[in-house]
Formats: sequence, structure tokens, C-alpha cells
Amino acid sequence: MEKYTTMSYQQKFPLQSVILAAGKGKRFPGEKPKVLQKVAGKTLVKHVINLAHALGVVKNVVIIGHLGEQVQQELQPEKNLSF
Repeated sequence: MEKYTTMSYQQKFPLQSVILAAGKGKRFPGEKPKVLQKVAGKTLVKHVINLAHALGVVKNVVIIGHLGEQVQQELQPEKNLSF
């Protein structure tokens, strides 16, 4: 069995994430999707993406649903995202 150091394991198997961003947000005011509501000056989905980046995630797959076009537009400048 091959022994991995943390660095060699991360190089061989880069960390990826799946972010579920498809909620309607019916209890939030306005017409924005839940993940585009702002908390502490950033959208909820941005908080999740920033945390994933801090944990070493190299690729995020974002699952979108309700008003997904707005979510894509908001996240367009982000790198390493796919929808």
C-alpha cells in the first residue's frame, strides 16, 4: 500500500466541493434566491465559497435551481466554479 504525505495526497486527489444553492428562500423578504441574501455584507453562497477556499478546495460545483440565472450572474467572476 502506497503511503501518502498530506501534500502528495492533495496533489494526487485535489479537494472538490458540491454547493447546494437551489433554495427559494420563501421566508426571506424580496424576490432574491435564498443564497443571494446578504449576511455581514456578503451573500450566503459567497460565505460558503470563501470557507471552501480556506479549506483548500480547488474546484466547486454549484447546484442551482430557483432563479439559477441570478446565482450564476452573481458568481460569474469567481474562479474554479462550475454549475
